[in-house]
Amino acid sequence: MSDDEVPELPEKSNRKIALFITTLALLFALAELGAKSSQTDAIAFNVNAADTWAFFQSKSIKQTTLRTAADSMEAGLEPTASGDVVAKQKKLIEDWRATADRYETDPAKGDGKKELAEKATSFEHQRDGAMEHYHVFEIAGVVLQISVVLASTSVVTGMSMFVILSMIGGALGVVLTIIAAFAPGMFHLVLALFGGH
Repeated sequence: MSDDEVPELPEKSNRKIALFITTLALLFALAELGAKSSQTDAIAFNVNAADTWAFFQSKSIKQTTLRTAADSMEAGLEPTASGDVVAKQKKLIEDWRATADRYETDPAKGDGKKELAEKATSFEHQRDGAMEHYHVFEIAGVVLQISVVLASTSVVTGMSMFVILSMIGGALGVVLTIIAAFAPGMFHLVLALFGGH
């Protein structure tokens, strides 16, 4: 055998590796599907959080405006004005303050500042959770892609070491995909234990 010749794995072995590569590619596609879905969810939750915080700010501005108007009118009440005018002004002040209080919290409609802050915070937590799923799916996808390359390299080189590395990578990719789908926080916890982010 000359130096230019590379020992080949038997054809039956190459077929098994080809099936293994196909399986890895399928798993990679599933990991990428999970990543894209999680990324889309994160974007949607982020938009919902931003919209809810904007509504919260709108309520804050209206509330401040009403309270300022009520305080100004109260400070400008004329003791010499007719009883009807004073009564109407006091009623208006009362209404404005009641509306301002309703802007603070309105459990019936669920759109007071308190309720809006809770909703926006919930959307932010959901966004962060979706991003955790996304990151772990992406890492799983990279590991599975590398495993495909290693398995393909074994076909070209005939070296079984690449098959073994590919199998280890494939197993790791499957574990990471399962973690990404069901417990992405676990991955980040393990990283934190080992000094990662």
